[in-house]
Amino acid sequence: MRFKNKVVVVTGASLGIGFTTAKLFAEEGAKVVITGRDLKKLEAAKASIGQEVLCVQSDAGKVADLEHLYTEVAKHYGKIDAIFANAGIAQNGHLGELSEADFDAMLNINYKGVYFTVEKAVNHFIAHRTKPVREPKIANGENGTYPKILADAGDEGDGDLLVDEDD
Repeated sequence: MRFKNKVVVVTGASLGIGFTTAKLFAEEGAKVVITGRDLKKLEAAKASIGQEVLCVQSDAGKVADLEHLYTEVAKHYGKIDAIFANAGIAQNGHLGELSEADFDAMLNINYKGVYFTVEKAVNHFIAHRTKPVREPKIANGENGTYPKILADAGDEGDGDLLVDEDD
């Protein structure tokens, strides 16, 4: 049980990769917090996982929802040991078929959502950890192709929040 008594937050966990990841963390002993926009789907996921799971209805594209998420995590567990920022959406269509609202929704969840999911988690780490947390940084990926958000929750490298495997 590699994650026994660890608190792991998985966003976008009502189905797909997020659900499977949350289930694997639970099987490894974690106390799992799952999020999603659809409470019915979250409750079904919780029932299927069958372990200690906290469901928090949350839209990753809304900063107020993320603040609510971490308030609930603090209230129930008082800490976070890991986060899997998985929430994301796709709006399919040919060029010219996507509305501005569809495009904005993708940007809000897929980009803004990941950034603020991690930022709020780091703030939670800082407020609730006894070990010092190095300030997270935003760095360009290889050739500047994508942003990386990096943070380390301790001097010895244990409790990494997000880790760039190349660093």
